[in-house]
Amino acid sequence: MFTRRAHERYDFQRQIQYIIQGNPDQILRGTTIDISDSGVGLHVFNLLCKGQRIIVKSDMGDLNNIGIVRWCKEIGKNVYRVGLLFL
Repeated sequence: MFTRRAHERYDFQRQIQYIIQGNPDQILRGTTIDISDSGVGLHVFNLLCKGQRIIVKSDMGDLNNIGIVRWCKEIGKNVYRVGLLFL
């Protein structure tokens, strides 16, 4: 089966906080779904736009990265699935 992924993904559930670059005063919350060497899958409660840069930090301190939103899909009322590429 063909896959477009550069790196294998692993389950990785963590509560996170994230900040949209350019708006450091607003701390938002979400959860991770999975992670790879190149990015992370998220569930968030605010629409993010492709190309936005965000800073992600897990509540456990094992994730602290800057990434760029590759895609964002609404999966429920005010719930979004996001693909984030690490920079």
